[in-house]
Amino acid sequence: MNLAKDLNIPMKILKAGNKLFFGKVTLEVLSPIEPLSEDINGDSIVIKMIFGNISFLLTGDLKI
Repeated sequence: MNLAKDLNIPMKILKAGNKLFFGKVTLEVLSPIEPLSEDINGDSIVIKMIFGNISFLLTGDLKI
């Protein structure tokens, strides 16, 4: 995050419920519910990527 700030790269902190749209692709954020807790690993992003009738679950390093 510090490097992105230093390079003036725009950032958005995402949390569960956020949706991003890229043409026919939808990215739905499932986790974290509240970002940036003390447990950084527990804040790993989980995204459901949807393209037509196909979906993928991208879990980062999610621990259950």
